[in-house]
Amino acid sequence: MDVICAPGDGEPIRRYNQADPRFGTLPTLEDVRRTLALTQYDTPPYNTFSAGSFRAVLEGYMDPQDPAQSTASMHNLVHVYCGGTLNNVLQSSNDPIFPALHAYIDMIHEWWLRRNGEDKYPDDDANIPYGHRANDRIVPFFDPYTNKDMMKTAKAFGYDYEYF
Repeated sequence: MDVICAPGDGEPIRRYNQADPRFGTLPTLEDVRRTLALTQYDTPPYNTFSAGSFRAVLEGYMDPQDPAQSTASMHNLVHVYCGGTLNNVLQSSNDPIFPALHAYIDMIHEWWLRRNGEDKYPDDDANIPYGHRANDRIVPFFDPYTNKDMMKTAKAFGYDYEYF
């Protein structure tokens, strides 16, 4: 039987920061503000090196202080900073911090959408990798939805954040 989210062979949740000086801190409130200040949802080359891209900064591939600089930041930085189970791709969803982290990332995405609009997903440019274009279907969602279908505020999906 295949196990999609392997529990770690019975190992307990682990937490450790390996004292790597590049990852000595969690994202700050100023990092969140700088991320939200970016107005382009995505930029060429539409991957982890998309300079000035809100998506690449929020995901944690580019630095909020210098969105042209590649580094672990925002979402990815929390995974790396906590280390242990949270930084293991096959086990991270079993870590109790995982849902809280992703709910917070979703909330930042919501703030951005409400400030910048739902129509900011890049058009179906031929340079965008297949699967990441606005009208590509998201697998394995059934009924199949497009990426653009998902670029809506929380209210369209039946939930909201209390402070809005």
